[in-house]
Amino acid sequence: MPPAAVDLKSTATGLHRAISSNEQGLYEITPLPVGRYTVTVNKPGFRQATASEVDLQYGETRTIDFTLQVGGTSETVEVTAAPEALNRTNAEVAGVMNRRKSRRFRSAAATGPA
Repeated sequence: MPPAAVDLKSTATGLHRAISSNEQGLYEITPLPVGRYTVTVNKPGFRQATASEVDLQYGETRTIDFTLQVGGTSETVEVTAAPEALNRTNAEVAGVMNRRKSRRFRSAAATGPA
C-alpha cells in the first residue's frame, strides 16, 4: 500500500514538517516544540483528513489516528483533537507544572517522612 502524506504545521509559529507514513500507515514526527498544531493527511483516492488545535505540552507524546475515507481529492474530513485521556504510546505520566503545583510539591517534600 502506498504511503500517505502527513503535514504538520504550528498555528503560532508556522513551523512546518512534511513526512510520509510507512506501509502500515504509521508515522512519527519528532522532536517538536510545545505548541498548537494542525495535522493533515493526504492520500490519492481518499478524502483529506485534518486534526486541528492539537496541543502538545513539554515531554508529551501524542497519538492522532486518522481513518481515511474513500473519496475525491477535493473532499475534506475535519477531526477536532481533544486532549488524550490515556497515553497509548508508553506508560509515561506527564503534566504541566505550574507555580502552585510546584509550591505544593516542595512543601510536601520538606515535610515528608524522616
